[in-house]
Amino acid sequence: LEPQINQTPSLTSVNPNSVLAGGGNFQVTLNGNNFINGAVVRVTVDGVTAERPTEFISVTQLRATLLAQDIVETGSISVSVQN
Repeated sequence: LEPQINQTPSLTSVNPNSVLAGGGNFQVTLNGNNFINGAVVRVTVDGVTAERPTEFISVTQLRATLLAQDIVETGSISVSVQN
């Protein structure tokens, strides 16, 4: 058996990188490196972190659905990936 070594994922871009506050659920494409099948996108809004539905595309790309509740107000949200 060969042990699987998981490297830390890194993000290089998120598309779209801005949306209008008060909209509905929307999809984002995350580009980066070292994603694995089963990786999860996490968003942090007002200090609260939650996982979002995530689709593995490749080791360099994921697609996630962010929720309307993530963009209720104008401001910034943090997006990260956890393998």
